[in-house]
Amino acid sequence: VARGKLMNQLLTRFIMKEDQDIYYLYRKQLLDTGEPQTCELRMVKKDGSVFWAHLAGATTKDESGATVCRVVMSDIIERKSMEEKLRSEEQRFRALAEQSSDIIVLVNREGIITYENPAVEKYLGFKAEERIGIKVFDRIHPDDLKFATDAFNAFILNTSSKDINAPVRQIRLRHQDGSWRMFEAVGSKLVHDNFVEFVIVNLRDITERKQAEDELQQSEIKYRTLFESANDAIFLLDHDMFIDCNQKALEMFRCTREQIIGQPPYRFSPEVQPDGRNSTEQAQEKNNTVLKGQPQFFEWKHCRYDGTLFDAEISLNFISDMGKNYIQAICRDITERKQIESLMINKYERLEKSLEQTVKSLSYIAGMRDPCTADHQVRVASIACEIASELGMPKEQIIIIKTAALVHDIGKTLVPAEILSKPGILNGLEWSLVQSHVQASYDIVKTIDLSWPVAEIVLQHHERLNGSGYPRGLSGDGIVKEARILAIADVIEAMASDRPYRPAFPLEMALDELWHNKGVLYDPDAVEVCLKPFY
Repeated sequence: VARGKLMNQLLTRFIMKEDQDIYYLYRKQLLDTGEPQTCELRMVKKDGSVFWAHLAGATTKDESGATVCRVVMSDIIERKSMEEKLRSEEQRFRALAEQSSDIIVLVNREGIITYENPAVEKYLGFKAEERIGIKVFDRIHPDDLKFATDAFNAFILNTSSKDINAPVRQIRLRHQDGSWRMFEAVGSKLVHDNFVEFVIVNLRDITERKQAEDELQQSEIKYRTLFESANDAIFLLDHDMFIDCNQKALEMFRCTREQIIGQPPYRFSPEVQPDGRNSTEQAQEKNNTVLKGQPQFFEWKHCRYDGTLFDAEISLNFISDMGKNYIQAICRDITERKQIESLMINKYERLEKSLEQTVKSLSYIAGMRDPCTADHQVRVASIACEIASELGMPKEQIIIIKTAALVHDIGKTLVPAEILSKPGILNGLEWSLVQSHVQASYDIVKTIDLSWPVAEIVLQHHERLNGSGYPRGLSGDGIVKEARILAIADVIEAMASDRPYRPAFPLEMALDELWHNKGVLYDPDAVEVCLKPFY
């Protein structure tokens, strides 16, 4: 606007309508007090644009003595823009601070808290306004206080550094309930004209994380202690190579850690295993199986670093850690155990041969007294073993039955020979003497340490399911399974063989005897096995 066009114009014409009340108030204060006054308001240019103006005025007298106002007007639009920007930044900062999940603290140079965001209540139990005006160090753990104050002072005083951020530190702060919480703290300086005005401290609660880290560390220490003190060799494999081992492994394989780490597991195995299979192929198969989640437990021939061989028992298990898959191998030296087992097997075989010879000797003695009895026992043993085998009985049980069958009539050596060979029908007393052979057989066999219930089987081989047998009249499950099988074999052989008092019966009669008395006198399962080939 030209100077001439401003003369005699009301100033309010150029003041924004919304700010005219500000101007009237300003002019009134100026005239009423007579003191200099200032104000800020918005002015409108000729083109309609708006700018901020600063008015600084004072009253004076003109030549006529009238009171006039002299006002100096300054364009402060740049300053206002800056203030608006600062205000906007402050609002944004406050909004971020208020919503932050971390504690944000504004501290002046003296360490006094001037602002805290609401997160302080969540983590320390205080409302934000409760701590305004107190020292930021008041709730720091005594053991952390010195380094915290030293770090704060050094950060404030070091104006030569261009770095406005302090390094991350860990400190403990006391909760309102008296407990201690661990925080990660980082500070930033607010600098004006090379002068630190405030420090913004960001606190992140890491209590749970720290506890988890401590627990993990303790767990690792315990695991490592167990790992190193174990009496078995323990290895950790990354699929096809050793990545760790304990002290026992070094002792067992007689080498250093460097000689094991990085080596494939089959490095310490002979080319082939005792079963004739290639060690490398077997090791890879087992590792692949374990990585599929199927543990492996097996015996293995290992090779020490010096080339000597030893027997080992291996356990392989799958381990997953941080997304990586590993194999844990536990190796136990069983060389001594295998040697003892070999000695025991040899001893057992010798005892078995000795037992067999003892039984043969007893059978031979019976044969010297009565050849018919000796041959009978051998044939009964053969039949009884066939029945037991067809019933699916284990090998050891079949051996027990065979042993019992070979000596079941040894007691007949105590029965007078004239009674055993009498061609006619026996009287009551003679029959009682014949029946006594069962008890006699038992009394002879029980004196031999056979480690099996052979004597009891011998004693029961004339018992019957319905209780009509002798010598004790046992019935049903009171008769052991082996004795029931021996009873059937005894009946078949006796009926099918010649006796002094009668000729042999046809086989059909023996089978018919079993058929009609199945489940009554004789074990039904054993009878079924005997009849199966004929019916």
